[in-house]
Amino acid sequence: MAIQNPDGTYAGANGVAYDSAGAADASISRAAAGNAATNKILGDYLSLVWKAVIYIPILGAIVCILMVMIAGGRGFVILAKTFWLFGICAIPAVYVMFIAFRWLSRKFGGLKGLFKGGIMKIILKLFLVFILSFAAGATVTAPFFWLSYKYYTRTNMHFASMYSADYIQALPDGKAPVVYEKRFQKGKILAELSVGEKVIVNGITVGHAEYNITTASGVTGWIPRAALPEDNAEMLAITINVDGFDSEDIAIDREVERLIERYMDVKETGGGTYKGVEMVKRKEYSISQNTLNRSVRVNAQTPLMAVEHKAYKDGAGFAESGVTVVLENILYSEDCTLLYLTVTDTKVRDLYGTFNTTAWKKSLTVTDLETGEKYPLLQADYKPTWKWEQVNDKFKSSIVFFFPPFQSRHFSLTHEAAPLLSGGKSGYGGLLGLAASVTSGDTKTEYLDYNFSEIRVGSR
Repeated sequence: MAIQNPDGTYAGANGVAYDSAGAADASISRAAAGNAATNKILGDYLSLVWKAVIYIPILGAIVCILMVMIAGGRGFVILAKTFWLFGICAIPAVYVMFIAFRWLSRKFGGLKGLFKGGIMKIILKLFLVFILSFAAGATVTAPFFWLSYKYYTRTNMHFASMYSADYIQALPDGKAPVVYEKRFQKGKILAELSVGEKVIVNGITVGHAEYNITTASGVTGWIPRAALPEDNAEMLAITINVDGFDSEDIAIDREVERLIERYMDVKETGGGTYKGVEMVKRKEYSISQNTLNRSVRVNAQTPLMAVEHKAYKDGAGFAESGVTVVLENILYSEDCTLLYLTVTDTKVRDLYGTFNTTAWKKSLTVTDLETGEKYPLLQADYKPTWKWEQVNDKFKSSIVFFFPPFQSRHFSLTHEAAPLLSGGKSGYGGLLGLAASVTSGDTKTEYLDYNFSEIRVGSR
């Protein structure tokens, strides 16, 4: 009811005076309706924000767990191809998981009950049922896996270790190891090794007890775990990136780590103590001036091909990016041949192959165009040899690659394998793919490729 002012008018909304009470009441009603609508919008917005604060971390955690489990499952499949008893053990595990899933789903009213409610509620129910079913299968079959594991620790079977080639170290008693014909230091002694000798690592036994190796003279046999540095005992892993792409880590030739230290300058950053916490030290590498002085200037160029992750998912292929890869220098040395490549662009280029496949990392090959002989890239994590720096208004990205020593001055440098996964293995689709995209911040992953069909190196 509008209030009458001393001058005979009526007070409406926001202090506006009206000649009649009806007009004033109408303005008050309109204002009240507007306030109610505004409050509803604000309430809906705050409710949405509150749900986002709660649901997004939960959804992100679920996605991370699922992607890790999927990557672990893929790793298990790779393992079971060699150690087939593990694969047999998985059969009852899958059966128990199926029975547990059916029983648990009934607690929510069956399959229809699982899919009732809001999207977040459905996801949480499915995730809970799946995790509990997985736990049931793992618990029931754990004894069978343990028995299979104990069996394999006594056999000659082995899987890949972290380094495909490594250097022999002294045993705890100070002596150099010998190569035995059979496991458990049995059979003939096939070769005596020396500390610092390079060997090819064929694999490490289940249980991480002994290595199967091949010497430079072609002798294959067994050495104890202590004959190689401790980190070599790690098994190659299946890794997964935030955009849903998984890949198998490559076995590394430890020689490359020594070559990096020899031919590149190192700068340590970080370290020290901050508020009582020991900070991590990091090493930054750049090609040394001494290496550049000894090398031959090449300046060969080829287009940098690129395709963005989303475009590739939509079926697009590689296209010229508008910039070139430059083979700046080559160093012919007794222990390796070093190639120094650069790209200068308006953005930083990850030349070491971030998010690219294992096949791509293994495929870079030098081919002598006179003899046809091939020299594959030494296997390593080349991220340490990559760096970028700002040059005027652009960024210069560079990388150093190491090859077995070759002397050819007329060769090609090409990727022998496809740099991309096949369409069926290009990532995770459906809800998992959508959630992965959301939690990764709409990743801007870009795939790169480049090939030098012919390179001629002149004299210094």
